Amino acid sequence: MHNGKYIKNSTNFQKYTSKKFSPHLFNKSAYKLAGCGANALSLITGENPFDISEKNKHKDHYSDEFMIKHLRKNKFKAFTLNKCNLTNRETNVTYHVRENHIILMSQLFLKKEASWLVSWNDLVFHNFEIAPLDPFSLINCPIISAYVLYKNSSSD
Repeated sequence: MHNGKYIKNSTNFQKYTSKKFSPHLFNKSAYKLAGCGANALSLITGENPFDISEKNKHKDHYSDEFMIKHLRKNKFKAFTLNKCNLTNRETNVTYHVRENHIILMSQLFLKKEASWLVSWNDLVFHNFEIAPLDPFSLINCPIISAYVLYKNSSSD
């Protein structure tokens, strides 16, 4: 995760909470070859994973830049999470980001292999599989980058 910089006022992530998240689920066996980046974007936007893969020129790697541009084209806002904007708070018992935020994150799973996941409401979505968020996965598979996602309709 990037360090970022401390600023005078902390980011108000509270205004980007989502009371509702409607993930678009596709058959995991049929679409796993599209790749985790395409599948994460598809889960969020509803677009066919293979169409997203084609836009990424069928590369295995989905860069942060590609992911965020694609989300913004679909009218999502994406706010980068970094060490400074997460820890710029008055006490250690108030967290800026909670279970009611939609989080897109890249985690390092193997020596040279990262994967894109989506988290919301104590659940994690990876390649159209859903599991409870395991705090040990955040230690054993370090977060490379993470974003709070928001779309006006997600607050309904």
